Amino acid sequence: MKKEEVNFIKDLYRERILEYGQDPKALGWPRNDQDLRFERLTRIWNFENLKIVDYGCGFGDLYSYLCNRGVDFEYVGVDISPEMIEQANELHPEAKFEVLSNPLDELPECDIVFACGAHALKLEDNQKFVRDSFALFKKSAKVGFGVTFLSTHSDIKHKKNYYSDPDFILNHSYTLSKRILLDNMFMPFEFSVFVDFREDMDNLSYSYR
Repeated sequence: MKKEEVNFIKDLYRERILEYGQDPKALGWPRNDQDLRFERLTRIWNFENLKIVDYGCGFGDLYSYLCNRGVDFEYVGVDISPEMIEQANELHPEAKFEVLSNPLDELPECDIVFACGAHALKLEDNQKFVRDSFALFKKSAKVGFGVTFLSTHSDIKHKKNYYSDPDFILNHSYTLSKRILLDNMFMPFEFSVFVDFREDMDNLSYSYR
């Protein structure tokens, strides 16, 4: 991602935090929608005792969501916004958060990467960012990753947002694994993709919920 794009994103979230504070509006969505995304995003894997990287973690709301479900897990939230990480540390001093200087910086090794809303802003080349970030997730995660997207099938589109083509996302995901799930059931104009890297058929059933 180009330096000017990284700076634009940092400036955008800095301004939103100044305007809204610790509020979901600073992230670009209302909380009830956010919890629905989290419910769908975390329903595939049984991640008890697994290590999760929350890519584009914002205030660490995914951490709160999982804690409220009583899951025993290890968590690292990463974001390019220093202000977001500062707020996340204030809200969740017991959790681990890291600032990335660039969205494509190396991630901590983990079992699963989740990215909720991290691909929603329009860039010069969004498909390249998808390919590059997916490669980053594959390098980091042993089990797999789950990502949410705005869809090209949306009836209403905002100029600042990027709307991903589900066909492109699905086809590219198949270059990384043969075990793919695309979920377009939770909201009509958003979708998630789940990419599982494991190949051992004998040991998969216990790890899906």
